[in-house]
Amino acid sequence: MLAFVTTTLVYAAVGNIIDKDSLMLICSVIVSILMCLSIIFLYRKLQTKEQIFALNKKISMKSFFRILIVFMAVCTITSKFIFIIEDILSLFGSGFGKSLDRATGEWTRTSIMSIVYVGIIGPILEEIIFRGYILNSLKPYGKKFAIILSSILFGMYHLNIVQLLPTIVMGIVCAYVAIEYSIKISIVLHIVNNLILAMGIPALADLFPGNGPIIVYGILLIIICIMAIRIIISNKKNVKEYLIKEKTKKGLYRQVIISPLFIVFAIICVIFTFT
Repeated sequence: MLAFVTTTLVYAAVGNIIDKDSLMLICSVIVSILMCLSIIFLYRKLQTKEQIFALNKKISMKSFFRILIVFMAVCTITSKFIFIIEDILSLFGSGFGKSLDRATGEWTRTSIMSIVYVGIIGPILEEIIFRGYILNSLKPYGKKFAIILSSILFGMYHLNIVQLLPTIVMGIVCAYVAIEYSIKISIVLHIVNNLILAMGIPALADLFPGNGPIIVYGILLIIICIMAIRIIISNKKNVKEYLIKEKTKKGLYRQVIISPLFIVFAIICVIFTFT
């Protein structure tokens, strides 16, 4: 949200004299500064560093590898699912238009600074805010509720209909990891998504023209998905028990939806998403 609002304001002021890529880079730096200031404020007012970065439970390399495989599979599948919908809509003369362009824009891999921001700084700041402050603030109402609501807010925050589903799904995995293990691990997962899945693979495809990279990527994706399915099936009992154990108080989601704060946030998100 900060990125889009900042871009809009800066573009209105200097859009005629600065090219798009430079504009997005400038806005990224401004946003990172604003987010840093927000984190400093929240750190002083709400929670301590120990609460946010607490190690709730140690994770083995085997468990981390399994989570990483599932994470990469669900993030990639949900992202590709959007392109399938886009192809279907194009048959009827419609589509996501600029939302898809913003979600897949090449500006994110045009300079070292933008790569550092989108691939590293952005994920760290977003994890601290959403899987740190927001998730911990919602935790007293139940882990499942905290995971789902913080992930929905995370998806809405991106102000892009194309990114809504992928970011919500990604948020659920990161929130689960943060609440059960540590936010440090969710930061690693977020960086993997942005730096490798969203930026690295497309950049490699650009460097090596032809169908070769696409075929290799497709084969790797199939292998990862098969591994992820096996991991999910072998742990379905644990997942079911977790969902049953972490029950949400009846009517809690309704209270959130009709709350003035959520309504205002939702309206702002909708306005900036479709403008």
